[in-house]
Amino acid sequence: MPDDVKTRIHEASVKLMPALVEVSTRMHANPEIGFQEEKAAAWLTALLEEHGFSVERGVAGLPTAFVGRYGRGRPVIAILSEYDALPEVGHGCGHNLIGPSGIGAGICAKIAADTSGGTIKVYGTPAEEVGGGKPVMVDQGLFSTVDAVMMFHPYPGELNSAATGGGSLALRVLDITYRGKSAHSAFAPWEGRNALDGVIQLFNALNAMRQQLKPDVRLHGIITNGGQAFNVTPEVASARIGARSFDTKYLQEVVGRIEAAASGAAAATGTQVEINAFMRYDAMKPNPTIGRLLRENLRHLGMTVPDPRPTPPERAASSDFGNVSQVAPSAGFAVATHEPGINFHTTEFTRGSMGPRAFEGMRVAVEAMACAAADLLAAPDLVAQARREFDAA
Repeated sequence: MPDDVKTRIHEASVKLMPALVEVSTRMHANPEIGFQEEKAAAWLTALLEEHGFSVERGVAGLPTAFVGRYGRGRPVIAILSEYDALPEVGHGCGHNLIGPSGIGAGICAKIAADTSGGTIKVYGTPAEEVGGGKPVMVDQGLFSTVDAVMMFHPYPGELNSAATGGGSLALRVLDITYRGKSAHSAFAPWEGRNALDGVIQLFNALNAMRQQLKPDVRLHGIITNGGQAFNVTPEVASARIGARSFDTKYLQEVVGRIEAAASGAAAATGTQVEINAFMRYDAMKPNPTIGRLLRENLRHLGMTVPDPRPTPPERAASSDFGNVSQVAPSAGFAVATHEPGINFHTTEFTRGSMGPRAFEGMRVAVEAMACAAADLLAAPDLVAQARREFDAA
């Protein structure tokens, strides 16, 4: 890609920053949980339209999902935007930075599309934290004609540092409900069947199971309904159980064991059990070529970026970006927007998602994604190489 295009992308990113900061600040002050991000989606799509994108709202049957398009023909470069917040915590994962970064990168990448041809698409993907909009969009084929996908994520780290190529844990979440028979807890309790006992037996079985699982597996859950009165045998009780692993195939085996444990707990307590899938996030399949382009552009912007290495299980999380990476060449990266030592999904992270450091990290992400998109649009051989790597992985 000619240097003058990237110079113009840099100038565009600086010029666009006040608008991106304004939207990010609004989102931070008005956090919206998954599938309810009406304000954020409206602000982000308005900015895309203001800069010449055609926008389709409510895609995949999701009211707060959208796709913005600019340009024509192949290759098609997709940039993802997330904008949901966490209940009570607010933007404790920095989605008020991720959302505008995707919009900004798409707008800046217009320069490359006008120079080299091709299409820029910005995907608004709701509810990453709980439920996941991307799996629905993937299942409905919205990424079937995409040649490359990119997304940025904030993280706590040393100033001017970034990271690429990280993996993520596949995630399966089950809602498990036990149904028994109510009774007075003191007067003839033997006439009841305690649904809460079913949930407790399930947790005991999962605790016993952990020792026989591979080291990268994570099992965790909560009781979502344990009854309403201590002196009434709970007729209905329920739990939400999450299981994670780098190995999606092995995770399915783990899910089978959880379901068997749930059935066993029902048999032991004389209750009936109902199991429903709630979330399905796939493991991330990072693309080496797209990751390398992001790394090179981040380094050109003055960031310290180590070569990629496997993500240790103790530092891994889950994202529905993994579902996208299973159907199109994809790569994510992180820029240090927060002070080291701050944990995700906390009020401290929420506070750090505003201010000069956070916003400068967002601007770097905008420019890095737009420049990587420019590299791909200008070099069909890179797009073909990314596809070969994807097919071989």
